[in-house]
Amino acid sequence: MTYKTAAKIMETLKLDADYNITYNKATLDDPMCKGYVYANIYFYDEVQKEVKKLGSMVEKFYREVTTDLGITNADPTKLLADISARASRTIGDDGLDMLIKEFLAQKSQHISLMVDARERMKFAQICEAIFMELTAAFYQATIQSATDLEGGVKTFKFSPEYIAAMTERQKVLVTPALRMIGLENNVRLQDLRIAKDFTVRYMPELYTQSHAKQEETMKDQIKTFIQTHSEE
Repeated sequence: MTYKTAAKIMETLKLDADYNITYNKATLDDPMCKGYVYANIYFYDEVQKEVKKLGSMVEKFYREVTTDLGITNADPTKLLADISARASRTIGDDGLDMLIKEFLAQKSQHISLMVDARERMKFAQICEAIFMELTAAFYQATIQSATDLEGGVKTFKFSPEYIAAMTERQKVLVTPALRMIGLENNVRLQDLRIAKDFTVRYMPELYTQSHAKQEETMKDQIKTFIQTHSEE
């Protein structure tokens, strides 16, 4: 899974109130493909939480520039340069310029606030890095940190803080997210059960197939599904 794939899924497929996955009114039925889509949506939501935090950072820098430095009615070009400089010092590069431009464009229209391809690419790279970091942390905090019970069963419980931050659809999609992260790390989660308090129990089984190859197959099946129904 990658952020690029997750973003493409969000852009193309629809998730209805009953969690059916559709494209042009056609429904995706393959169980593995559905699980793959669900898992991508789960981690897309995780990334968006971090993007929201970055947006709050941009807004903070805007307040500092306009209030702390006493700048009012400033030229958008100057605002962009000042906020970008502060953001770059914080994250180490100019990858937030797209977010900054989108934020400033809500306040005034100016040619300098048009987002270009390089800025979109830089921000996509940030989102990709966040996606990889979050999926790795998810695996470490769940499957990798599970404790042993009798009979080979493993268990763990999501923290109250993590549960409180989950989106409503994440609470529904957490099972396929866990299964997919397990497969990515060569573990099949047999007899997976999640209680109402988000205590998780499962039987681990070594997954010997190539997940990378299986993932490519699922992606191809989803592409075929979209192409088949694109004319409808």
